[in-house]
Amino acid sequence: MKKRPQRPIDRSLYNEGPELDATALDTPERILSYCRSKGFINGASTDIKAVIESNPFLRLEFDDIGENDAFIEKIDDQMYRIVINARHSRTRQRFSMAHEYIHYQLHRDEIERMPKGERILHRNEERNSIEYQANQLAAEILMPEQTFFQVARASKGSIERIASEFDVSQLAVRYRAKTLGIGGHGL
Repeated sequence: MKKRPQRPIDRSLYNEGPELDATALDTPERILSYCRSKGFINGASTDIKAVIESNPFLRLEFDDIGENDAFIEKIDDQMYRIVINARHSRTRQRFSMAHEYIHYQLHRDEIERMPKGERILHRNEERNSIEYQANQLAAEILMPEQTFFQVARASKGSIERIASEFDVSQLAVRYRAKTLGIGGHGL
C-alpha cells in the first residue's frame, strides 16, 4: 500500500479563517470574532479591558478627567493611549473603553483632530458621524445583537437584568435597544 505524501495542513479550512491580529480589527464582526477566539467573551459579557490590553500599541489608563468620560490620543507613530475617567462607575467605564477602542480601530486617522476628552452617550443634538459610529459599535461589541435578544427574552425585558448580564449601564442597554429598533420602557 502506498503512503500518502505529507502535506502541510491548511488550518484555515477548520476555523473562521486566519488568526486575527489585535491591531487590524476593522469591523465589529472581526472584533467580536477576535474576542471569541481569545476568550474575551464570558457568557454575555465582553471583557473590553482585556481586549484593549491585548493590543501592544494601546495603553489603558484611569484618571480623574473632570466632566469627561474618556479620550484617546496618539503618543507616537504607533502608540496610543486611552484614558478613562476613574471617578465613573465600572459599567460606564466599560462603555467608554469600548467607544475609545472603536476610535482606535476605525478612526485612527482622525484621532489627532479629536478633542481631548468627550462625554459619551450624552451628545444631545450633536450629529457627529464618527461619534455616532463609535457609540453604535461600542454597544454592538459589548452587547452583540443575537445575544442581546436572547438575554432580553430570558430577562422578560427587564432593563436592570439585561444591564447586569452584559455588565453595562441601563443607559447603554436603552441605547442598544433603540439601535435595534426595540422601543418602550421595558423591552
